[in-house]
Amino acid sequence: MAGEPFGPVIVGVDTSPTSLAALDLAADEAMARVTPLVVVHPVERTGEAALRVLAVAVARTRAEHPGLAAGGEVVVGDPAEVLAERASGASLLVLSGRELAVRMAGRLAVPFIVYRPIEHPPSVVLPRPVLLGVSGPESPVEFAFAEASLRGAPLLAVHVWAAPADTAADRARDDRAAAIRVHEEAEHVLVAALERWAEKYPEVRVHLAARHSLDVPVALTAASSTSQLAVIGLGDRSGPVFDVLMRRAHCPVAVVPHTAT
Repeated sequence: MAGEPFGPVIVGVDTSPTSLAALDLAADEAMARVTPLVVVHPVERTGEAALRVLAVAVARTRAEHPGLAAGGEVVVGDPAEVLAERASGASLLVLSGRELAVRMAGRLAVPFIVYRPIEHPPSVVLPRPVLLGVSGPESPVEFAFAEASLRGAPLLAVHVWAAPADTAADRARDDRAAAIRVHEEAEHVLVAALERWAEKYPEVRVHLAARHSLDVPVALTAASSTSQLAVIGLGDRSGPVFDVLMRRAHCPVAVVPHTAT
């Protein structure tokens, strides 16, 4: 919430093409939080090449984000272990790759953002919203509101309910009253999840979307095409939502452990 202190933002860098984009994203997050940025370059062994990668990353950050306190370190060790250890006490970890995110998801107690490029469809309403996938009371609602507030963006909260073909919800297609009732129940899930935080973040415009789909990950992926950030809970890691968004999201994806909500 605005006014509360933030821990540093940690970003892992390497020599991949997406590393600098993740670095820029992390710097933006640190600037918005008014907190330091720590650039970590995990390596198998240290040397001049590793020090050069770190120096370029820190110099780029300081040049493009004047006033941001930015420092860094080269650390020898497994990248997942190094970044998990360095992220302890941080407010956010930013990663550039899906593979590393999958390895780290179960061991992190802090939110992390995995960089994905923002796509540019022909017509997009600006500012792009922060997308929140709402599945129940453990959804990362507070984090999503805080991100929307920091970015000066609206919040698009989406609850997708899936129903197999042999359920009453699916048969209700021919029953208008039942279909309306099912939709109202889905909207109630959204309102119940967001009500408390909407009062604490009155500056954030909220848009609710209750949608029926047999494929929840596909529905959220489609919604990400007009968003600037997608936010999901860590509980989705065991299902297809995490996996699909890591591979197909049209914007960066923030994953929030239940312990951090």
